Amino acid sequence: MRLWQSSHLLLQRIRCPLAIAVGLAIGGTVLGVGCRGSGQSPPQQGGRAQRRPGAAFRDCDECPEMVVVPAGSFMMGSPPSEFGRVYNESPQHRVTIDYDFAIGKFPVTRAEYARFAAESGYNADYHWKEPGYLQNGNYPAGYVSWDDVKAYVRWLSDKSGSKYRLPSEAEYEYAERAGTTTANWWRDGADALCSYVECSDDGIGPVGSHPANAFGLCDMAGGVHEWTEDCWHRNHDGAPTDGTARTTWWFGRCDDHATRGGGGGGPAWLHRSAIRQGYFSDDRANISGFRVARTL
Repeated sequence: MRLWQSSHLLLQRIRCPLAIAVGLAIGGTVLGVGCRGSGQSPPQQGGRAQRRPGAAFRDCDECPEMVVVPAGSFMMGSPPSEFGRVYNESPQHRVTIDYDFAIGKFPVTRAEYARFAAESGYNADYHWKEPGYLQNGNYPAGYVSWDDVKAYVRWLSDKSGSKYRLPSEAEYEYAERAGTTTANWWRDGADALCSYVECSDDGIGPVGSHPANAFGLCDMAGGVHEWTEDCWHRNHDGAPTDGTARTTWWFGRCDDHATRGGGGGGPAWLHRSAIRQGYFSDDRANISGFRVARTL
């Protein structure tokens, strides 16, 4: 872990479209149904006709469930007045994503990662099997490095015949906000924290245990920190404004990468949509996980 990381990471370590879960913003409060609630249509397989914004699909039986996110524009980062804001979230700037893309409805689970390890023979560190907290196959995969998840993405692309990747930081924040401009996507902040994120001692629970946001995406805040494609930069100076990732940093090198989400069982300001962290590419921690994205 880098010394320049925000101190709130240390605090964390101490301690669907209409057919799927959707949160509806009404009077400043987001009303959501459980990510695995009843009455949901199963994700569809194959066929570009179903790839409309909000649609859920799988490219294969073993592939993660994906949700199509619509094109749009948003303000990335946090304003100076936002409680809990840190320097690396500035300057706030407008990003326009002029393409639809798909992103995992959930973080990749332990069961999905185990299938990859078994089928590919990838020699991943054994700690993903024993991340330091009780879990089953429906928990998010943890203790994985950026290098590990890139190996998973290559395997998934080969297996499915589709182009999978990690989301960029901009895509992740856009998808997490889902049209909101408040510090937390559920708008109610600290008063409703445990209704929307895992508040157990570990701060990590089964995926899909809480309501989805307005794009039908689950667990975008709370739980594990999720790797993105971006090289780590100390702030948003010079960041792309088109949704793409920053893939170089110091003299063309990229030894560190940004994560999004997370927050564990901490307070609401740790679950803000703008919060970001950086890790070495080969770092593994029990709170590091990921979800995949898909070019359409």
